[in-house]
Amino acid sequence: MKTNTKKTRTYFNFKIHSNIKNPTYFLAPIFILLTLTFSTSLTQVSSKMTDYEGHQFLPKNNMQIFANDPIQNGMTKEIFLSIIDRVAAVYAPIVLEKENMKLIINRRWDDPEVNAEARKWKDSWRINITGGLARHPLVTFDGLMIVLCHEVGHFVGGAPKDEENKGTREDIGGYSYEGQSDYFATAKCMKKILENDDNISVVANMQVDAGATEQCQEVYKTPEEVALCQRLAMAAKSSALLTASMRVNNPHVDFNKPDLTKVAKTIEGHLQGQCRLDTYFHGALCDKSHNDDFSKTDPAQGACTPKEGYKKGYRPYCWYKPSESEI
Repeated sequence: MKTNTKKTRTYFNFKIHSNIKNPTYFLAPIFILLTLTFSTSLTQVSSKMTDYEGHQFLPKNNMQIFANDPIQNGMTKEIFLSIIDRVAAVYAPIVLEKENMKLIINRRWDDPEVNAEARKWKDSWRINITGGLARHPLVTFDGLMIVLCHEVGHFVGGAPKDEENKGTREDIGGYSYEGQSDYFATAKCMKKILENDDNISVVANMQVDAGATEQCQEVYKTPEEVALCQRLAMAAKSSALLTASMRVNNPHVDFNKPDLTKVAKTIEGHLQGQCRLDTYFHGALCDKSHNDDFSKTDPAQGACTPKEGYKKGYRPYCWYKPSESEI
């Protein structure tokens, strides 16, 4: 990836409120609530992240945050690499064993672009993750992990997904939809990575939304389970706020105000901020084992469904049209 440092940068005006109690505590995400004003409009422009088309985490945009810009979220290169290493340590062996593919995560700390992407390529599955995304003030430490889990989800997140050979080239296709990748990120990926952390201590260093806590306590009974759910919820909020900030009016997202839209057909592409929050959070609230993998063909397998009596934890209807076997 080539970066032209002479490009005009997109700057931000920040009003920052940090919820961190111990800024040196590595595992505790730094969650920042802020008002974000872009000095230039976020137009749809060509991304220079790669010379091929992959599944990008955010819609194409012109945001850039350089490595020498003021860091607002506490992210460092060392933390950036450590978070990636945690994800790779869990999922590279899984991808190799179950799919006979290499999982390669390109750690592009010096790249100022604000995005990430997943790409199937011959004998490897590749994720590109940029420092520009990691340095964005709305991205917490766990917020970065949820992005990585989303990208892993495009590979192993299961149905609903593209047809295996959809497209004009043999290496195109077979990706889990954007919403399914979000659902996988919290229902499976982050739970698998974080389950053995001292999540009670982590959450003690965070400011967790009351609405998220209340719903986590309705589903989970042990303090450890509740804490993990809370941690996933706040990672979800980080990502959903970033997504919402891409819109001109920068809409708010709220655990207590879900998107009540019911789509007539399952959406394949990017979700709006509130729908993304709902999807992540429902994944966190799905109490099926993270070892119960999603199926490549049956969306009900491994998922929480209304037919099974779940009032929470199923895929939200703001993007997902369930089959008759699920309701």
